[in-house]
Amino acid sequence: MTLADTGEQPGRPPIGGRLALLLASELAGALGVEFFNLTVVWHLVKLLGANSAYYLVIMLVCAVVSGVFGAGLFERVRPFRCTAGLNVVRWVAAGLALACIAGHWMLPLLLLASLCMSASRPHLDAALIGGLSTLGLDDAAMQRANALVDNTARLSRIAGPGVAALMAWTGGETLALMLTLGCFAGAALLQWHLDRQTGPVSRPAATGQVSYWSGLFSGFRLAGRSPALVYCFISQMFNAGAWYLGFVFSAALVLSSAPATGPSLGGLGGFAVATLCYGLGNIAGNIVTSRVSISRPMHLVVLGRAVAAIGYLLLATAGGALPAICLFAAVIALGTPPADLAFLKILQAGHDWHAVTKLYRVKLVAEYAGMLLMMGSAPWLLSLMPPAGVITCCGAVMAVVALAGQLLLKKKVFTAPIYLNQSGSSLP
Repeated sequence: MTLADTGEQPGRPPIGGRLALLLASELAGALGVEFFNLTVVWHLVKLLGANSAYYLVIMLVCAVVSGVFGAGLFERVRPFRCTAGLNVVRWVAAGLALACIAGHWMLPLLLLASLCMSASRPHLDAALIGGLSTLGLDDAAMQRANALVDNTARLSRIAGPGVAALMAWTGGETLALMLTLGCFAGAALLQWHLDRQTGPVSRPAATGQVSYWSGLFSGFRLAGRSPALVYCFISQMFNAGAWYLGFVFSAALVLSSAPATGPSLGGLGGFAVATLCYGLGNIAGNIVTSRVSISRPMHLVVLGRAVAAIGYLLLATAGGALPAICLFAAVIALGTPPADLAFLKILQAGHDWHAVTKLYRVKLVAEYAGMLLMMGSAPWLLSLMPPAGVITCCGAVMAVVALAGQLLLKKKVFTAPIYLNQSGSSLP
């Protein structure tokens, strides 16, 4: 068998080696984000108390604005060079946060560091997924790679808070942020090496002729040409918003009123256990999906939204019983990986890496916008009903999303050429 038969090019390491570099860099960067967020949020809670809730809103707004207005700039950079550079930006931001906390510097500088972190998120994640499309994987290998990338991110969300908490207990916030610096430095070096090993990647010739302002919304225009992608983005917007409002926020309210000991086991400990179960449900959904062939991705997207709807409606009946909350949180989490992996299948089968980067950034912007929309309605909803009612509303929203998807499937709206590679002519 020749090198050409395996899809490899002279001078490049095996695909498995490049994928391992990508996964290692993703894990390092994701752990760094978890360490940073936990440390900064805790520090702000100590300083500002309940007013620290505004921090989340500011970060979400920053991510949405950056995701839209940064598109015309970051899409001109090859994917792994972009991720390496953005991890350097994260390293500088983490260093600024460390200096602010250790040296008791002005709070606005700490917020500036956080804004840099939030602004980098949509571009780094989009470039990472776009870069995955440059590794030369066949269809089956790409599905396995998608599952590995997805699971690496989910594992970091479980391991990150635990490790960060251990660092904070043993060495305080300073040690946790020093670990953050190490993670971002490692991610930047690995992705710089991956960029060099991957070599030049082709891009549509038209991209060099597109102005910055024209490139801002090209991802949205490209998405609008596919009913399947429009449904994916809208359903993802509501799914992310329901997760933040219906689980993170409302379930925390339910458990905050439960006793910290006894059968209910509320408080921070109970919420941490429920969050862990949610993460385990994510991983289980990923493992199950990765073992089947995704031949009808839109059916899988709709199924994932239906599973989430059932989970929220069950969670609303749990009351303060921690075992039930943990079980139903895992059910909610089971629906997300199938939908996410099916979405990646649609992107990678029908578009080149440059279009994949654009469209994945649109997905991230939709997620942040959904979180803002749902969290913005939280005070009004909670003035009308208890947290269980808010969770029920989230379940109802996801049920409507799933039913709409099923209706569109029956009407064959999604039978349009999802997999035709039209991205080259659609980028300007």
